Amino acid sequence: FTPGAPYDRALLVEFQQALTDTPFFSYAVVTLPPTPEQPDEVPLKVVVRESHLKRLSVGVGYETNTGPHVEVAYRQNLLFGRPWVLLTGARLDQTGGLGYADLQFPPRPSRVQDSIGMLVEDSDVEDLRVRRWGFGAARSQTTGPRIGNNLVTRWSVNFENENRRTPETDWQRLRVLSTTYSWVLREVDSLIEPRRGHILRLEGSVGASGTQLDDVFLSGYGRLQKYFPVGARDVVIARADLGYVQADSIAAVPSKFLFRTGGTTTVRGYSFESLGVKQGTATIGGRALAVASAEYVRWTDYFDGNLGLAAFVDVGDAADNWNSLDPAVGIGLGVRYRTPAGPLAVDVAYGERERQVRVHFSIAIAF
Repeated sequence: FTPGAPYDRALLVEFQQALTDTPFFSYAVVTLPPTPEQPDEVPLKVVVRESHLKRLSVGVGYETNTGPHVEVAYRQNLLFGRPWVLLTGARLDQTGGLGYADLQFPPRPSRVQDSIGMLVEDSDVEDLRVRRWGFGAARSQTTGPRIGNNLVTRWSVNFENENRRTPETDWQRLRVLSTTYSWVLREVDSLIEPRRGHILRLEGSVGASGTQLDDVFLSGYGRLQKYFPVGARDVVIARADLGYVQADSIAAVPSKFLFRTGGTTTVRGYSFESLGVKQGTATIGGRALAVASAEYVRWTDYFDGNLGLAAFVDVGDAADNWNSLDPAVGIGLGVRYRTPAGPLAVDVAYGERERQVRVHFSIAIAF
């Protein structure tokens, strides 16, 4: 704000939201007190309450993708006398466990935020055992309002050490240096429960596991979610995912850059990451991904209009190349219930490839 600038309520709300988005304040109110003696020049009043310096949280829960879990997280808003935010924690579930530590630096007036961090993970999903650790640095920037329509870009550089195996293979070790750029555009009427607009995510990576040209890989991924209003309350949600990795062999590509699909928010009716390249009893990541989904949500008058019914069809697969894709189909019905965090979704889906019925639940939030 500059002296003499015209009143802009949207700018005041954005400034207040920016203050509450930081971990330093638990409360912030921005107002313009009336000044009858100077109607053309008023002061800007900002009232804030500081957050607690340290915060420890523990949680238990259950997810249809990864089963029961327990997690602990610790946040400290001041480190070495500087306004650096330390975020660290650990999680255990039926697929394995992970631990992390991130250091976030204060956001700049340009809304650029830098961070560094490290991760250690041990997982076993669909008979693919992965042990990895890594560290990296990232820079993100948000353009546009924080609530509603905005553009978020993120650039990161990472080093990763990965060991993986299946019941049919020995341990394979990879050491990879990579860089990733992501671009997320949100143009929706509501971030929590959109009925109109779209969210587009594009991501590209380049990495190398050695010094030879054959050790270099390129990865690209995109997701488009479209929302179409129907009548006064209903909505049609369409989603499409495409991804591909250019590499001479998947043996030179870390697992996180390869594609598997199946489960909640992807292809319902199948277990978590069960669609991919088959290697004996294991499902490993492939170089190609294609997923599409269509869903119709009808909101009823029950529970003050907060109860909805959904019908959907999901189609998709991950494979070693485009020619090997064999899309699996999942169809089903679901229930939606509005909550302050977004609609709670419970879905019952039939996977035609495996001829099984599975239950999925999630918070059907747009971002």
